Amino acid sequence: MSQLIISMGKTSHLIAEVVGFLNYEQYPLYFNHKSFETLKETRDQNQLEPINAISMICTNDSFSSSKQAVENWLTAQQLNIDLQFHILSQMKDISSQKDVRIMRNLIYRIVYDCYKQGNSNKLYLCLSGGRKTMSSDIQQAAYLFGCKAMI
Repeated sequence: MSQLIISMGKTSHLIAEVVGFLNYEQYPLYFNHKSFETLKETRDQNQLEPINAISMICTNDSFSSSKQAVENWLTAQQLNIDLQFHILSQMKDISSQKDVRIMRNLIYRIVYDCYKQGNSNKLYLCLSGGRKTMSSDIQQAAYLFGCKAMI
């Protein structure tokens, strides 16, 4: 099972972009893109597989603004992708150093759990969503625990 872990801000369309790259057979977002063949070659050369699970790391705000949109999109596209939300429900947004540390711990724990289960070679980490501190923490988690690719 290939899994994507992504930190979410308020832009849920990011999910479609990553799924369009990794699962281009099921969701042909880039089929008409002028660089589609290059994207396909990149995916094939790096032996990137379609994902069948997405773990979204959210604050309360990003969960509230993204959850329904992502679920609706997956249903509309008839994609068979499991969706998990990891929410810090008491955290409206990341607004202090303490919040940054709490979010970092959550990110590390989620990536570590995949590592501990022996799934690092089927794990994709997206650095594009959420606050920049979240992207930095995901990159550091990749360094510490490993992953197939950072996207």
